[in-house]
Amino acid sequence: MIDEEKKVLLQLIKSQICIYFENAILFSKLRDSAEHDGLTGLYNRLYLSQLLDNWEDKMIDINGAIILDLDNFKNINDNYGHLAGDNVIRMLVGVIKNAIKNLPVYAIRYGGEEFLLLTRGIDSKNIVEIAETIRKEFNALKYEKSSLSVSLGVSILGESCGVVDYLELIRSADEALYTAKRIGKNVVVTSDEDLQLFDSVSFNIAKNLSRYNRFNVIGEIYRVNFKSPHLLSIEEYNKLKYCITSCFREYDGIYGSVSLSFVVLTDNQIPQELIENKINKALVSNELDYISFEVYSNTDAYREVMLHSERVASISIALAEAYGLPAEEGEKVKLAAANHDIGKLYINPKILNKPGRLTPEEYEKIKMHAFYSYQYAKSRENLKFVADYIFYHHEYVDGSGYFKKKDIPLHSQIIVLADIFDALCENRCYRAAFSRDEAIRIMEGEKHKFNPELFELMKKIADYI
Repeated sequence: MIDEEKKVLLQLIKSQICIYFENAILFSKLRDSAEHDGLTGLYNRLYLSQLLDNWEDKMIDINGAIILDLDNFKNINDNYGHLAGDNVIRMLVGVIKNAIKNLPVYAIRYGGEEFLLLTRGIDSKNIVEIAETIRKEFNALKYEKSSLSVSLGVSILGESCGVVDYLELIRSADEALYTAKRIGKNVVVTSDEDLQLFDSVSFNIAKNLSRYNRFNVIGEIYRVNFKSPHLLSIEEYNKLKYCITSCFREYDGIYGSVSLSFVVLTDNQIPQELIENKINKALVSNELDYISFEVYSNTDAYREVMLHSERVASISIALAEAYGLPAEEGEKVKLAAANHDIGKLYINPKILNKPGRLTPEEYEKIKMHAFYSYQYAKSRENLKFVADYIFYHHEYVDGSGYFKKKDIPLHSQIIVLADIFDALCENRCYRAAFSRDEAIRIMEGEKHKFNPELFELMKKIADYI
């Protein structure tokens, strides 16, 4: 039989154990509350910070990032109030949870109406499918008479990002989201080497081309694509950047990306074989000889783009005059047409000059040249006012263009016809040129895409342009 003294001792031990478990439960609840967003129940920025601080333990299997943001969300708060805005956010979170159900994904509320998904060991194709599922399922929900939609940016380790750097993985997804917003919203954009290089070099290449045009400086634009059999560490990536830098002069412009592609702007003509030899030696001396690479010169492509654009400008002004467009507006058409394809310089030359049929993925990359041309124009004072005309130069009146735009400016509708006609009448790396009559017959089969009045005028002047 237990005496009173032992009973008291046991009660004391019991109470201490209970206090310990109560404190443990309370601590767990507090930690859970601190790591989760109160409105959505998803992880919050604090939890993301903890992941990044301990990435070697907690993020080692992360292989993709999706960042999504509500389009036109401010209108909901302004027109219906913040409680309505909260309901919309809950609707989106419901879609997100449904899309990632039973999948290894960290779901984080990244900002007010912005969310970050970090995928763990999911196939790259399925990562993009998750993003598309969220976009489509949210679009299927209707909230009042709003124009709500969702834009998404995707970055994939080993494809978008060749470096084990999770901050860069998230940053490149963020850049892709920003691009999705700029090309019209309600779309999924995956970060790639072209987009990353465009973001880092766009303004500088504009200056370089401007200098070439004004002073006839004979320079070079090189594209160097590296490929590693494994993901690079941050240290390896820094060594790779040193290698490429050491092969050029200190005042040449060198711009890199975590997709392991680089652009070099130089006013010095260097034989491509010499550059390849210098890069090979630099890789060997820095013990990076397991990395392969390809070098392309974009200078010839630039000249071809300019020749094509000059012809398109000439056809465009003839069509504008036949339509009766005022001279001042005709000059705007001509200026936009003369710069409509400059964005092709940001496209991987391997895809741009491919002689065979493009894959769907390659075609998506080619489509981005219209956006890059638009951004190039926006970066130059003398082109800003025609930037929108450039952006729409692959959009059709039936809404079947690159970015499915409608309400296309008349100036762009003129450039569309001139661009297609000249493209059909010139030799391309994948086919021989068509005659003018053949070009018109081909366009006749697609006439539902064009302004009918402009197309009739094009047929009348085709033999004289």
